[in-house]
Amino acid sequence: MEHFFGELGLSLFTILVEISIGMILFEVFYSFKNGQTNKRVISIAAICAIIGSLVSLKHLGYPFHVYYSIVNIETSWLSREILSVSTFTIFTIIYLFVSFKNQRSLEKIFGSLSAIVGIFTLLAMSNVYIYTSVPFWHTNHTYIEYYASAIALGAIFYSIGANIEYSSKEYVFLGAITIVSASILAISYVFHGLSLANGNNVIQKSAEILYSYKDVMLLAWITGGLSIVLYYLKNFLEFIGFEKVSNNQLAINSSIISALLLTTAALLAKLIFYLAMQTSTIGLQ
Repeated sequence: MEHFFGELGLSLFTILVEISIGMILFEVFYSFKNGQTNKRVISIAAICAIIGSLVSLKHLGYPFHVYYSIVNIETSWLSREILSVSTFTIFTIIYLFVSFKNQRSLEKIFGSLSAIVGIFTLLAMSNVYIYTSVPFWHTNHTYIEYYASAIALGAIFYSIGANIEYSSKEYVFLGAITIVSASILAISYVFHGLSLANGNNVIQKSAEILYSYKDVMLLAWITGGLSIVLYYLKNFLEFIGFEKVSNNQLAINSSIISALLLTTAALLAKLIFYLAMQTSTIGLQ
């Protein structure tokens, strides 16, 4: 298991950035729809982005190495990832600042910029691994890994951050988005595993090493499933006849636990994803 947790820092960085980007995407959508921003949502997104950026510095080794990591931006997706994450974080902080100033025109500008850069950031993060010779990464599954995770995590964290009433259409919609995104990711892992198993000897060797962690992946699926059950727990209780929870405490607690469980599932999946780095001697570009 020592090798399994070898990229814990990188996994935490990825999860935090995905949560932040996902929340911003839903925040911008609902801010245009409702005509107002949610400062709490933007605050959580900014905090996640900042912490994620700090964690990434540890992954680089020394903070001063950041400069050397972005000088190859014209040819390196790793350099583009670092620059895009930094730019996204800066725009999100500015977005938070102007939201407290209640400057709607600037909110639209920096909210949109944060969302656009966030989408590109997910592309850059994916391409860092797509453009290598590691069989596990060199497929469209990598794009699904990043985008589906960001959408699923962003939806459930937005729901909590915006304190959406559990009986509302928005709450049900965000839960449905989470289910669809997580399901797509799970199905992608299944087909991706099957394709690796049918590859050449080198690919099959990598698949065997990764398959040895099948119990961890099963745990991730179970944890993700429990997350969805808890998310809709209050709706189900009402459906079978329980009276509405007047103080909404059950809804709040179950939603928070649901988000934590989904984050745990995503973290386990990322650890398996990055484990491929240790099954090959090919470096990143």
